[in-house]
Amino acid sequence: ARALIRLRRVPDADEATVVERLADSRDALRRMHREYVAPREADLLAAQVLVIGSPADVDPAAPEWAAFVDLLQRLQRDGKLTGKIAAVIATGPSSDAFATLLRRLGFDTIIDGDTSTDTEVDDVGRAVALGRKAALLAQPTASTS
Repeated sequence: ARALIRLRRVPDADEATVVERLADSRDALRRMHREYVAPREADLLAAQVLVIGSPADVDPAAPEWAAFVDLLQRLQRDGKLTGKIAAVIATGPSSDAFATLLRRLGFDTIIDGDTSTDTEVDDVGRAVALGRKAALLAQPTASTS
């Protein structure tokens, strides 16, 4: 959908523990720790769409999400999230908690279960479909442009 994508990563509460727990992904995690910065206010203000993905066992109340959730709450209080769309990549039980938080903060929120009923689509295909739907929803309609 020709979206400009900026990847950000909420820092792990304890990088060493995460790398140890997910040993199969050690190289990818180390690369992400080097390459991705934490989301900043400027990122959220510039974005039309926020896409959130988190491990199934990590919800918005987890320590690593605290600073980001605080930032979202402050921006919402300041009226700076109006009209923004959020998408949540369904990874398990935490997905509903993220969707609930984002709706409470005023985001128009979709989850990847909203994009397809095709059970044959793999995780990457579902994430791509979610991203496309979110990007299309963020585009101005002919009546508002």
